[in-house]
Amino acid sequence: MNVLITNDDGYDSDGIQILGSVLKKAGHTVYMVAPSENRSAISSGITMTRRLDIKNVGDRYWSCSGTPADCIITGLKSNLIEESVDVILSGINDGGNIGTDIIYSGTCAAARQGALYGIPSIALSISFVHGNAEKRGCFERLAQFAAKNLPSLVLLAGKNGCASFVNVNAFSFSSWKGARLTGSLAVRHYDDSVEIVHKPDGSGIQSLFYGKEPLSSGNQDSDYSVCAEGYISVSGVMVEPVHSELIDGISFSL
Repeated sequence: MNVLITNDDGYDSDGIQILGSVLKKAGHTVYMVAPSENRSAISSGITMTRRLDIKNVGDRYWSCSGTPADCIITGLKSNLIEESVDVILSGINDGGNIGTDIIYSGTCAAARQGALYGIPSIALSISFVHGNAEKRGCFERLAQFAAKNLPSLVLLAGKNGCASFVNVNAFSFSSWKGARLTGSLAVRHYDDSVEIVHKPDGSGIQSLFYGKEPLSSGNQDSDYSVCAEGYISVSGVMVEPVHSELIDGISFSL
């Protein structure tokens, strides 16, 4: 297959480099368009007010000064890649993208953008918990899982005309019990705070963001619960916004 890989950690991060290497060894033609620097938590931001710098960083590999979504748009809508892309893999992210994380994740945003263009797209992430695993080894094992199961992942991501992308997560256990399809997504609770401080030179004020390890809640079949039980979670995530139920009896006036 012709595979386009990207991420939000940056083109030179271990996760994407190991993913590309494993996919090549499996016989795939791998293209990379990935951010030139870390773009974590950028969500689906796209660059509209400046030109993007594209640099060749290897055989069929390019870095891009934009966001993960910019990378997908550049890879699919320019003449940078002359072949048709069969599948997009985003990751492997250094950190989980579970439940509510998906809203903020640049890794998932790249997969979402690919699905919007009708290309089967898969996001891959590892939560490094308890410092219990060597990162490169975890990346290698999840990359091997993706390469071995790529036809199934593509089939899942391509159903209903790519109305959803596939989100794959795992905890950094020394081994996994298997992989399970999830029935729901967890809710993540972020105990964030912002401190307002004065600039050292007295010229104004700044904000400092503090984030803590999120707490998770959800059903037993949620992505978080599946990962916590020692499995790789495989979730389908809708691409388009879903209309919520209306409440009867509400009216508006001008």
